[in-house]
Amino acid sequence: MYSIRVDSLHERLLLEFSDGLNTNEALRAVSQGFAMAEAGRLPDILCDLTAVSRGPSSLLVIAASFASHYSEGTRIALVVSEEQARWAQRFVRFSGIREGVNAFLEGAQAEAWLSTPARRPQAVLSTTGQRHLREMIRVAAPHDGTAPPRGQAAGYRRSGS
Repeated sequence: MYSIRVDSLHERLLLEFSDGLNTNEALRAVSQGFAMAEAGRLPDILCDLTAVSRGPSSLLVIAASFASHYSEGTRIALVVSEEQARWAQRFVRFSGIREGVNAFLEGAQAEAWLSTPARRPQAVLSTTGQRHLREMIRVAAPHDGTAPPRGQAAGYRRSGS
């Protein structure tokens, strides 16, 4: 079983899992959790898995689904018991998400990690975008008259002027 709640105070999604968690149920939780986080514009997700007694049989499928729903800038903290630590490490590795997901043995550690300012991705212009930006700046800069504007030869006059 699982429950999904919004922690509006901390602007994060809370998922709590318990008892036996099969693969289909885990896939539903991943899909619903990411949909709710996106709809609510919640950048952080806290998953408490400590009450899970029996985990899903297909960890790789769940990790792949997790990775396909993940969006850059989201942080997911998994709270697990010591018995679940190896499983959680494999899950993180299988997902391929390096900095966006982390597993913790205590809820306080997860809370502290989510509370630290995240390194949000910075927009980077492509080479073409940089070239266009330089050209726009050059065109917008005041012309001092020492050289003709680009595309015009020296001494060229428009007809009618």
